[in-house]
Amino acid sequence: MASINSEWFRQKMSRLESTLRLPRMIWFGSLLFFERPMIPWLLSGLAIWLISKNFLMSIITGFLFALGYEIFTLNKRHTQVVLPRHLKNVDIIRELYNKSKSHLGNTLIRDIEISVDKASWDTVNIGYIGVSSWGWEIIFRILYPLLTKSRIPYQHLLIGFPNKTTEADQKLWEVAHTKDLAKQRKILTRYLDEYGSRVDDVDLMYPTLRERPAVVQEFLKLYKKIQSPEIRQLRAREIRQRSELQISAQLRIPPFIFKRLLKRVQDAVRLREDRRFYAFEGDYYLRQMLLRLANLSGISQSQLFKMSWQEVKNEAIR
Repeated sequence: MASINSEWFRQKMSRLESTLRLPRMIWFGSLLFFERPMIPWLLSGLAIWLISKNFLMSIITGFLFALGYEIFTLNKRHTQVVLPRHLKNVDIIRELYNKSKSHLGNTLIRDIEISVDKASWDTVNIGYIGVSSWGWEIIFRILYPLLTKSRIPYQHLLIGFPNKTTEADQKLWEVAHTKDLAKQRKILTRYLDEYGSRVDDVDLMYPTLRERPAVVQEFLKLYKKIQSPEIRQLRAREIRQRSELQISAQLRIPPFIFKRLLKRVQDAVRLREDRRFYAFEGDYYLRQMLLRLANLSGISQSQLFKMSWQEVKNEAIR
């Protein structure tokens, strides 16, 4: 998991995270496994076994078929199924967060558990796009020397695309370069509402960016000194476009085949970058509901994340 999602589980997990969200992520991950790769793996493996009567070959070949199926179909599922459902889930979480400000005890616990269910589904299913994006990039990296005589690194073909990360960087740069302080504060508030759920790890123990005003101010100071991210992106795009022209002149295969393959790979890589933004979009609201429950229950913030979810609930309904 850490190799596909390098921002996941880099630090020791809090007890609350391991008893609240992690079990739900494991549950949704198991459902996803049986819903997606398991079925084509079983069906293709069974078909191969009926033909060959070779059990080991049927398992290996069936797995490769299932993996190939996922690589080819996940992009469409991600854009047409996962992201629309994720956006609805975030709206539900935000609505529950707003309602929870007047809720107590069992009602607040229910709000939290519903929200964690929604967020866990989002994190697992959005993270799963890594199978397709890394799969396409690995395939392209292996095939690249066979497709062209050019020695330009294949990575030059995968840069310079807009994504949520570059979009957030550009917006923050614009905030930093707003000279009117009153206007800057208003723009910064809107920025944090939209992009402020950045986290250091998959753990509700860690505050989101919008909860760390000192860090935000440091970012603003830094972004005042750097070049516009949009300009850097445009330069990367120029490198990509120039590389595409040079590589296209040295192809070993028909250009239309190369272009179709390249577009597949580029689209997959772009989704991988966007994933970093979407996967944790609801974390701020989850944390605020948990902190409210802790405050109402007389639990300190430092103690909250050392407790199990059941222990927190027991304290809350006393």
